[in-house]
This record gives sequence, C-alpha cells and structure tokens, in this order.
Amino acid sequence: MFTRYIIVRICRLAAFGCIFFLLLNQTLFAQPEYQQNALLVKFTKSAAEQLNIRIVNNIALTGLHSLDELNRRFLARNIKRVLRPGGKFEQRHQAFGLTRYYTL
Repeated sequence: MFTRYIIVRICRLAAFGCIFFLLLNQTLFAQPEYQQNALLVKFTKSAAEQLNIRIVNNIALTGLHSLDELNRRFLARNIKRVLRPGGKFEQRHQAFGLTRYYTL
C-alpha cells in the first residue's frame, strides 16, 4: 500500500513538472510569431547545393539569380543559416532538411 502511494506521488510530481516546464518554455523562450524585417526561407535540395553566400556592396547574394534580384530590390543585407552546424549530427540534419533553412 505504501509503495503504491509513493508511485502515485512520483507520477503526480512528474506530471506537475512537465506542465510547469511547458508553461515556462512558452513564456520565457517563446519567440514572436512575426519578426520585422526578417524572412525565413527553406531552399530546395538542389538550390541548397548551389548556394554561394557572400556580401557584395552590403547586399547578401546567394548565387541564385532570382533570389539575388529580390535581395537587391529589397536591400537584404544578411543571410544566415537558422541552425548552427550540427557537428557529428550534421549528416542527420542534412537528411531531414534542417540545413536548408536560412533567415534573410
């Protein structure tokens, strides 16, 4: 009987911890749904392989003609990969397409 009481208490404590973590995560670490002057882009696999990112005359160029024209038109000054390189997990990141997300 006592062990069942302990198990129930542990389960309740774990559930409370999960709920607390979710609420804390949403309030402290939540990012706004809209970020002014930023655009999230996911490149296709073939486009990601052709990327040649460089900054010329304070404009971010990618080596993709259509995107470079838009960057010049809207004065995109920076392009940055969303997720940092994955180290030993980089191949997995590539397999799931996580390396193709960039912020302009």
